[in-house]
Amino acid sequence: MALDIRHALSASAPESLADLREMLASLEAQLVTLYEEKEEWSTRSDAPDETLTALYEDKQRLSARTIADLRASVDSFSAQLADFYEEREQQGTAADTGSSVELRASLESFEAQLHALYEERSLQPFGHGEAVDMVHSLDAQVVALLDERNDLAEQLARAIQDVSTAKRRARELVNAVVDQSFA
Repeated sequence: MALDIRHALSASAPESLADLREMLASLEAQLVTLYEEKEEWSTRSDAPDETLTALYEDKQRLSARTIADLRASVDSFSAQLADFYEEREQQGTAADTGSSVELRASLESFEAQLHALYEERSLQPFGHGEAVDMVHSLDAQVVALLDERNDLAEQLARAIQDVSTAKRRARELVNAVVDQSFA
């Protein structure tokens, strides 16, 4: 590698001693500038590396806390679920015999009510003819209601027109009275 550096230096090597001193002074100035920039970055509080590092550390602390909270929640839920199953199992063995008898009685009661309802409906004479008559009756009622609505709409339109005319006439009278009082 030293050969490569020498070869690179020989390619751009100054021809005189003054040129060499100039080149060394320039390199020294560049080196001083680089050290100053490095020192400036290290003294600044908002240096990108430190900010990123602080952000990363905060994120790690928060994620560790979140993971711990989640684990605690899961453990709590697991304990509650185990307690629930245990309680249900203890109640279930004692109540199995009584609850199944109560459920069967309720089911039989509902079946009896349903059969009674079906029998009541089958005894009522309500067939196709009655339904058609009812539809025709309702149709006639709807037509009568629509006619009444249309009549009321016409009366309302006339009343609105009468009110507008009365307002206009009242304005004219008021203006005439005002004109006579100033004349």
